[in-house]
Amino acid sequence: MWCKSWIKLITVAVLVSACASNQTFFPIESKISPSEIERNFRDNKQREWENSKQALNIPPSPENILGDGKTNCKELAGFLREINPFIKDKFAEDFAKIYVEEAAIEGINHDVAFSQMCLETGFLSFGGLVTPEMNNYCGLGSISADETGIHFPSPRIGIRAQIQHLKVYATDKPLNQKSVDPRGKFVRPGSAQTIYQLAGLWAEDKEYGRKLKVILDKLYLFSFGH
Repeated sequence: MWCKSWIKLITVAVLVSACASNQTFFPIESKISPSEIERNFRDNKQREWENSKQALNIPPSPENILGDGKTNCKELAGFLREINPFIKDKFAEDFAKIYVEEAAIEGINHDVAFSQMCLETGFLSFGGLVTPEMNNYCGLGSISADETGIHFPSPRIGIRAQIQHLKVYATDKPLNQKSVDPRGKFVRPGSAQTIYQLAGLWAEDKEYGRKLKVILDKLYLFSFGH
């Protein structure tokens, strides 16, 4: 219970911060006010949480985009529903399974890709330029009210496009499947091998990588902090 409270507290902080930076999603409703979040980040509670990670032997969350994820489908689905309980169990598990499958094909860390989806969509709450029926989980092509983003025919294809886009950023190696990412041609291959290097490239937000890291930390706390 203690771990889950921290997951919600710090995740809400990330969403509030991202919203303030004009990210295209809205934070999930929370009983924690922004002022309370700021206070918690100014005092020693963040340091206490960092100490708790060590005490619980939680593995470090990834920073490289390439690689293998450590979580399984059930843990990914549970984390998603922990923050957004309106998502059905079956959908969450099927959705997570697609991330694991598609990421494995291209050698992308599925924990990174799934966490990026959580950041970009507000844990599938949407509310910005991108809407659920677009099957666009990473803001591909989302620029303005006139260019709201790319529509994909199914969740799997939308996830595949995200994975492929991440791969183009992370390496100059060719894709293992036919490209469904229409914006991959605008990316310099290998220009962002870590989540921190995505800041200013994938999104204008200079804190983009840090926000991804916070969500990854919460995912690992949820999955391994037992």
